Amino acid sequence: IAATDGPPAAPVQLTDAVCRLHEVRAADLAADTHYHFSVSLDGAEVGTADVLTWPVKPTSIRFFAYGDTRTNPADHRAVCEQMAARADGHLFVLHSGDLCADGRRYALWKREFFDPAASLLRRVPLYAIPGNHEHQSELFRAYFTLPEPKWYWFLDVGVVQVLALDNYDGLTEHGAWRELPQGKWLLDQMSKASAPWRVGMFHTPIWSTAAHGAEDNEGEPKEAEMAWARHVLDPLLRQYGFQLTINGHNHLYERSLKDGLVMLTSGGGGAPLYKPLDPKWDP
Repeated sequence: IAATDGPPAAPVQLTDAVCRLHEVRAADLAADTHYHFSVSLDGAEVGTADVLTWPVKPTSIRFFAYGDTRTNPADHRAVCEQMAARADGHLFVLHSGDLCADGRRYALWKREFFDPAASLLRRVPLYAIPGNHEHQSELFRAYFTLPEPKWYWFLDVGVVQVLALDNYDGLTEHGAWRELPQGKWLLDQMSKASAPWRVGMFHTPIWSTAAHGAEDNEGEPKEAEMAWARHVLDPLLRQYGFQLTINGHNHLYERSLKDGLVMLTSGGGGAPLYKPLDPKWDP
């Protein structure tokens, strides 16, 4: 693959190190084609990968979705190796946040995310959103080449459109969220959604039986982000024809159906697993 020339990588100040992060854009690739590429440092090969470019207009799509890969690298590695072994025919991976235990710590990204996920990242591209453990760290923006504006983004792949939100970005302010940059962007992008399959991805689920789904005596979510997702985002998703949400935050697998909207929580990517606590928290 011939890489286009670009400016030298800029130094990035991290919490415990200074480094240069390099980004290479591969140009003029053919659609629906296998490519092999290698990475060399001072003339020595340090890594290889095989990728399959996307079809121009895919009529059906397969992808992976998971989240909460922090804390236990061995568990994360086992999950990724299973996906990598089945990667043929999958166009991408969606990650619903909490990539490592503290997104401000440089060393944790390598130990808990990049090293365990290496086998998968060599096969398919990964699209992620921040969770609460990213702590709004600039490392998240530095590490991923995502559709702008990077903290939240809209992915259009033929018959599937994915609207991905950062719901730790001030959206919990009732009413005021509409005036925030992400709030304005959200309403604009939702109005443009037109694919047969429309997917919303954000870290906190709308409903869940596990710890983060806890409700008060009035049946209201105790966590502000979850309350906003339930009372504000849920009606918007239905209004604009979304059929599926992908979430994490609670470290378990739950698949819920309420009034035509399928809600998938897949938070078992490596974080300590949770047990369901109260079925009433998820109708």
